[in-house]
Amino acid sequence: MAYYLQDFQFGVGVSGGAEAILHAVNMYFNKHHMDASLTMLTVDFTNAFNLVDRTTMLLEVCKLCPSISPWVEYLYGQPARLYVGDYYIYPSTGVQQGDPLGPLLFALELHRLIENINEQCSLSLQAWYLDDGTIIGDTTEVAKALAVVQTQGPELGLILNIRKTEIFWPSCDDRRYGMFPVGISRPDNGVKLLGGAVSIDVEFVKELAIRRAEKAVDLMQVYPSSMILRAN
Repeated sequence: MAYYLQDFQFGVGVSGGAEAILHAVNMYFNKHHMDASLTMLTVDFTNAFNLVDRTTMLLEVCKLCPSISPWVEYLYGQPARLYVGDYYIYPSTGVQQGDPLGPLLFALELHRLIENINEQCSLSLQAWYLDDGTIIGDTTEVAKALAVVQTQGPELGLILNIRKTEIFWPSCDDRRYGMFPVGISRPDNGVKLLGGAVSIDVEFVKELAIRRAEKAVDLMQVYPSSMILRAN
């Protein structure tokens, strides 16, 4: 399955997948940031793991992973009873949090959408870490990719969160104003990608690094000093 997904999906069976995407994007960005025809899109879904369509997921597993299909069918073939206080619900969508197979099952269904984007759009880069997608290409092609996500994603249970989806590139391209939805985020100085920075703005990178360092210091102060010494 890692071989099947590896061209685009770095969240399953790939060691250091997030770092690989971040470094690849920054290398491309540093080389082509002056090309005003390019746009970078970062995709965010609404509650993706909990809403992915189980029927489609089970069909993908049966087709691609027949050896584990009976087990996955047993786990997800019918709603499980989940207790919430004195009440219970029967979830019928998504993969269960904590399931070791969860990332793979989610990635198999998402891969259908990824392949549609790849077939319908001519892109310079398309890389995913589970549900976090990064797409770079000519502005027109990136807009087409976003349209594929919006129109074909919902049938798989993949609903775009437009307010957390971003487009960015330091060089101005007037086409961006007419090709993308009004509610999409348009940061000026850079984007945070998988915990790291993509930007040519030194202050943006510095501020992100400082915020991460401050959070680490705050976390260490919560633990007793004896625990930190034992960990070291």
